[in-house]
Amino acid sequence: MSGLEFSLSPVTSRDQFDKLRALVRNLIGLFPEDRKLLVDALYGLERNRQSLIGVGGFDGDICTFFVISLDDQPSLQVIYVPPELRNQRLGSNLFVFMAMMMKMEKIPNVRIRTTPACVRFFERFGAEVVPVASPAPHEWTLMDFDPDNLKRPENWFEGQINNNQESVS
Repeated sequence: MSGLEFSLSPVTSRDQFDKLRALVRNLIGLFPEDRKLLVDALYGLERNRQSLIGVGGFDGDICTFFVISLDDQPSLQVIYVPPELRNQRLGSNLFVFMAMMMKMEKIPNVRIRTTPACVRFFERFGAEVVPVASPAPHEWTLMDFDPDNLKRPENWFEGQINNNQESVS
C-alpha cells in the first residue's frame, strides 16, 4: 500500500450508499470469517431509516466503513476493516473520524455491542463497559462512547490521513 493515500469521508448521497451496500455484499463472499458481522452490517444499512455512515479507502476505493444507527438510541452497527488491512491503524483512524462526525452531528453518545476480544480496542478511545449484564456475556459486551471523552491512545499518530470533510458541514 506504499504510496497510496488513505482518506476518510462521510456517506452523504444515495450513490455513495448504494456503492457501500454493494461492497458489503461482495465482502460477505470474500471473507467468510467475517460473514456474520458483514450480514449484520448489510441488515443495518437496509433496516435503519437514519444512519451516520463513514467510509475510508485508498485513492477513492472504499475498503473500511462504520455505520451508526440513529433509530431510537444511537448504536454502532459496525466498524469494519478487512482482514488483510488490519493492524495498520485504519480502524483507529476510522473510529476517530466517527467521533468527529458524531460531534458535528451533535450525537452525544453511542451504544456499542462488541465481542469480548474487541473491548480493549474501544476502551483505548474512551468507550466504557456498561455495568449492567450484557446479553450473552460470553459473546457480547455492551459499551457506551461519548465523543467528548475521546482519548488518543499512547503513541498515537494519524499519519497521512486525508479527512475529506467538504460534505460534512
